[in-house]
Amino acid sequence: MPGARLIHLVDAAKSFAHAGASPQVILLPGTISLPTDGRLAVLAARKAGKTTLLQLLAGALRPDGGAVLGADLMSPAVNAGPLMHPGLSAVENVRFLARAYGFSADGLLAAAVALAGSDLLLDRPLKTQDGAKRRNFECATTFVIPFGCYLVDEIGLVDQDVMARCFALARHRQAGVIFTTSQPRLAMQHAQAAVTLRDGVLRLFAEPRDAVEDHEGGRQG
Repeated sequence: MPGARLIHLVDAAKSFAHAGASPQVILLPGTISLPTDGRLAVLAARKAGKTTLLQLLAGALRPDGGAVLGADLMSPAVNAGPLMHPGLSAVENVRFLARAYGFSADGLLAAAVALAGSDLLLDRPLKTQDGAKRRNFECATTFVIPFGCYLVDEIGLVDQDVMARCFALARHRQAGVIFTTSQPRLAMQHAQAAVTLRDGVLRLFAEPRDAVEDHEGGRQG
């Protein structure tokens, strides 16, 4: 199992308050270390908190208590929020990201287009274009920026060929990928290790098949 580099959730907890209802608990207070140097699947049911977990790992959300600590530079979470402004074109969004991360806009755009392999209309607002092509371009743009670990929410929403190229690029850079899915087959297909999230508790497994058994057992229980 990967584990030379880790991100630590130390007594981390997260919940959301809802008026007139009990809080939605995403994470109960607990400590766990997740590898950031390989391919880790987060396997959980829909609405179990997978997106929130990635946003915590990315630093986009703060835990209610405890801390999230790690040495790797984590990417923004793909598919987990508005990484790119839908009212702007692909070119305009890439220019903004290039300035934010200190890269050439032309070079970043060319690399993203090559990795995405799509016929996205680069000068048109993203909101007017095909959703699948937008997701592929956003994922590819994120992966051409060098991070220590990449975060992808609902990996099944990204084209399989694009995701394969992104995995290969991350491996070439010796970077990790943490991705979420509710589909056991995708965890088995892509992950070197896996973690389940159920009832606010994370459980780490060195073998994805063991995580799948835990996930399936939880759904039946």
